[in-house]
Amino acid sequence: MLRGAIELVNDERIDGWLYSDFGEVFDRTVLAFVDDQCVGSGRIGIVRDDLKAAGLADGRLGFSFPIAVDDPGDLPRVIVKLESSDFSLLQSSATKGRSDLFQAPAAALARLEWMRGRGMLSPAEAAFLKYVQQLGAFDHSLVQPKSTGGEVLAADPLRSARDFLELLLLRESELVETEISAACFDEIGMAVLAEGGEPLSIVALWSAAPVSIAIVEGSQNDRRRSGGFEGAIEYRLGPDRLLFVDLGVQARIETDKPTPLKIFSAY
Repeated sequence: MLRGAIELVNDERIDGWLYSDFGEVFDRTVLAFVDDQCVGSGRIGIVRDDLKAAGLADGRLGFSFPIAVDDPGDLPRVIVKLESSDFSLLQSSATKGRSDLFQAPAAALARLEWMRGRGMLSPAEAAFLKYVQQLGAFDHSLVQPKSTGGEVLAADPLRSARDFLELLLLRESELVETEISAACFDEIGMAVLAEGGEPLSIVALWSAAPVSIAIVEGSQNDRRRSGGFEGAIEYRLGPDRLLFVDLGVQARIETDKPTPLKIFSAY
């Protein structure tokens, strides 16, 4: 498995990292593209102590090289490819620049008050539709108390994910479950896009163990952001909690090693 991230793109250079479970990538060539046009190339080899500490080989996984992009508006569309491989890295901000790859929610915020005013939504459903679109994230407890009190029940994560994601689409959907082990938030979006089709931009995440993800709320709607995690809010998921997240947000997984996750994406 290949994994990595593009961490900085500007009109002069591109920085990031790439790791392979299958062999050494040190000194391999990586190329930057806008569509089919190569706009720069470099080699993998910068030492990254954070990646080494996370158990990713010896940490010589970083890259940084000059790029030449004629139109600054194309910067969010720059991707990185490993030479002689079909593998591509997308930017976290590229989810915004490549919105054509994802379906937009049909239950737009403008319709929310209309639907709620006519009793079409429960309070939990209304909160989900509001916050996941405004903030780019919404956590949902799977623990539901019995109506008689006492013993609690844990809802099925797949069924709960389907119920909420179909609210965004306003129709029945095909739900795809993808299992990955991720050290970087960008890997979630890449795994979803690798399934093909046109997925919803908002996915549900579940894990058998507690996981924290720092999210810059509202960053999916701010195309002017250049990255960074100032003001990020910690969200949690785990065996008893789903996290719904827009793949366009600025986010990072708070872990020192790859974390097993289940991704539920709707089509």
